[in-house]
Parts: sequence; structure tokens; C-alpha cells
Amino acid sequence: MKEKVKKTEQFLNNYIIDKNLEQTAVYHNLEFFYDLSSVLDTYLSKHVDTLKEEIYYSKITKMSLFDKLNLVEEFYKEHGIEFDLNKHLDDGTIDFIYYDHLNIKQEQFVMGRNYYEKSKKLIDVGNHGFVVDILVLIHELSHLRDQPDIRRNQLSDLLTEALACAESLICADYLKELGYQEDMLLWKKRLYYTFYILAKQTKIKYEMLLLFKNLGSLSESSYELFYGNNDKYKDNIEHMNQFIDNNDFNIYFYSWYIMGAVFGTHLYNEHKNDPSFMKNIILLHDRINDSDIIQCLKLMNFNNDGSRDLEKVENALELTVSELVSNNKKYLVKKF
Repeated sequence: MKEKVKKTEQFLNNYIIDKNLEQTAVYHNLEFFYDLSSVLDTYLSKHVDTLKEEIYYSKITKMSLFDKLNLVEEFYKEHGIEFDLNKHLDDGTIDFIYYDHLNIKQEQFVMGRNYYEKSKKLIDVGNHGFVVDILVLIHELSHLRDQPDIRRNQLSDLLTEALACAESLICADYLKELGYQEDMLLWKKRLYYTFYILAKQTKIKYEMLLLFKNLGSLSESSYELFYGNNDKYKDNIEHMNQFIDNNDFNIYFYSWYIMGAVFGTHLYNEHKNDPSFMKNIILLHDRINDSDIIQCLKLMNFNNDGSRDLEKVENALELTVSELVSNNKKYLVKKF
């Protein structure tokens, strides 16, 4: 155990230096990100068995690419989002990657990709032939709509996932009203199960990095002094060594998705309570690139009051997850 502790301490020390972590918003607000991951873990762990539903692809509604694109355009039109979908299809910005639904990996069900290739902004999304492909497309198009010409700043990096998550959840409700209730329920559960796995792993990383930041040591006595117990200490050290061995400790990257899960759920609930809030979400696509965090928080209906704002995101998570549980339905047909 001593060797594993020393290995983790050395890794974190090098990581902070090599990644210039002390100059990042995540490092300066590490306690805040730890709290967000704890909130996610707390609420999602209660319902993990419901969220971790096996996906029966034979029961998901099939849909042509043409029909999916029409629905995206209708969603944008109804929600006041100005975007020339055809232009970005014609110029090669959007690439549809076909996955054989007989061999699809479950993470492909909720994931796409937004990136730069030299100076060109691009997105890749799966074309499985399912109605839920629309939600991944909406998510990646959201990133594209606020993607700067060169690169994102720290604020843009941290908040773009929240906007993309919110818009895909809003679109899921739109499709639900069109009759795709079971498809949307399954997709949401898979999304929040993905968030649960993310929170569970990232919380450990925050916990140990926060300890090292404050005490400069990962000894068991330091852990107990800082956290008041040592219940998870040995497990955390084991997990940290696995993360290190698997080269899986990009704390800034994972923080994007913690923000996406928590703040995206909050934005979704704000829109659910007041559909005119969509104007704020649309404005945020610009503000995350050209303004400060205070202005963005105001547009998100936060008051820059730590405890009350945290209570807001807790309530949003509880409402969203409770709805998934209360509407839970099981697919009873065998998977292909």
C-alpha cells in the first residue's frame, strides 16, 4: 500500500506541474467540482438499478436519416434556434458514421464527437437508424453552434456541455410529445447511467486531488484528518492506481462532463418550468465565449449564492431522476 500511495503522490505532483493545473479554473474551484460530483453520485446511486436498463435494440423505433433531419429542423424552428442545417450537411461539417445496430456498443447510444481538423469545425454522429440518433445530433450541433473558430477558452470548455445536454433533454421531451415516449425514456436512463459512472469515478479523482492540494500528502492519517474518516481510503488508492495505469486522469476533461450533467439538468428544468427560458440558452451560446462566469450564471438563473445555487441543481437532479423512475418501463423482448 505504501508504494501505491507514493506512486499516486508522485503522479499528482507531476500532473499538477506538467498540466499547469494551478492556472486552471478547475484547480482553483476544486471543492466546488467535488461537491458537484458528490451531488451527482448521491442522487443517481439511489436509482442505479433502474437507470442501468439493458437496451433492447429490437424495440427502439427505426427512422430514416431523411426523417431524422426533418425532425431536427422542426425542433429548431419550434424553439427559435437559427441554424442552417442543409448548409452544414452540404459542406461536410456533419459526418454520419454508420453503426450496425446488431453490434453497437452501448456507449455509442448516447455519444458523438465535436472537434477541429486543422481550422475546420466538424462533428461526427452515429447513424444507427434509430429515432434516438436525433438526440446525439442535437447534442453535437449544440457544440458546433458555440464552437469558436480557433479554440475554446476555459469558460467555453466548461459550459458547452451544459448547453448541449440541456438541448438534447429538451429535444427528448419534444420527441416524447410526438409519440416516442418509450424511446425517450430509455435514452434518458442510459444518459443518466453514463452520468452516474462518470460521477463515481471523477469523485474519487477530485477527492484525492483535493487532499493532495490541501495537505501535500495522501497518507491514511492525512485522509482521516481532512475527511474525518478513512472508510474509502484504501479503495480510493486502489482506484487511483488503476486510473494512473490506464492513463485515465484528465481531470479537466472529466470536469466538462460533470458540469454538463449537473448544469445541463438545471437548464433543462428551467426550460421545463418556463419555455421562454430557451432565449437564455440561445444567448448562452455566445456568452460562454465572450463574457465572464458571472454573466453566464445570471443567464442560467443562478444568483452567485453557493448554497442556494447548489440547492437548485440538487432539486433539478432529483426532479429529473424521480420522473425517470416513476415512468420506468421495461422492454420485454430479447435483444438481437
